[in-house]
Amino acid sequence: MMYLLILLILLCPLNLFAGFGASGVDHPRSVSGVSLPASIGGVADDYPESLARWKFESGALTTDSRSTNTLTNVNTVTADTTNFKEGAASADLEASSSQYFTVTDANLASGFPLKNGDTGKTITISAWIRLESVIGAGAYYMLWSKYGENKASLWFGLNENERILMSLGYNSGASEETIGPHGTTLTSDGTTWYHVTGSYRDSDKAYALRVRSGTDCSVIGTDVTGTTTNNINVEDGSMGIGATLWSSWVYPYDGLIDDMAVFNTLLSADQATLVCKGLYR
Repeated sequence: MMYLLILLILLCPLNLFAGFGASGVDHPRSVSGVSLPASIGGVADDYPESLARWKFESGALTTDSRSTNTLTNVNTVTADTTNFKEGAASADLEASSSQYFTVTDANLASGFPLKNGDTGKTITISAWIRLESVIGAGAYYMLWSKYGENKASLWFGLNENERILMSLGYNSGASEETIGPHGTTLTSDGTTWYHVTGSYRDSDKAYALRVRSGTDCSVIGTDVTGTTTNNINVEDGSMGIGATLWSSWVYPYDGLIDDMAVFNTLLSADQATLVCKGLYR
């Protein structure tokens, strides 16, 4: 019997094992404690692929784990090592102290969405957020921005009703078009987490605003999708996390932010849920 088994193995065509190599599942990668394969069935884009990812870990608040987009910490944003959604810490931003992060356009990595000279002009911003206070009348909490005085490109934040929205710069950055808001008012009790996503693609002016549950990543409310009237302006305004730059940095965010990522694609609803679950690179 043993001799027959050896003979069968020797005679078996090698291509029967072709599924157990580069075209199959290989090189697992750990993301948020979840092991992800580098490919499944040879498909390279099984999971969303971020260009920048700030995990806001203690001792590494400014580190981009995907690229070289290192943040400048303004007014001493601190790490919260008790409350977080990924890793072992989150960024705790205090609006009363005007705390935020920034990167100049020149220091953004080549190919970063909306960097001056970008021709693709497609971006998705995603993050875990936990609001610590009610937003004042007529005010905003900024999550992410690519902005400057008369250099508006895009900002992603929350309005006075605690609803996510975006604003698109056009007319050479001197004018803005509001995108949204989402129909769900987020709780600002300092304990409730949400995963939020804002996307824009200039080729067809498509946008999307999505909110996912902090407990199971289920869809909250109704995803807001549509198209803008105007095309986006792209120039050399600075990138901000937790504030936006006009003549000075304004509309600081108050609360926790964790695992913020930037993609150069417009994520679908299913992809936004995968990102919420940590199933992305």
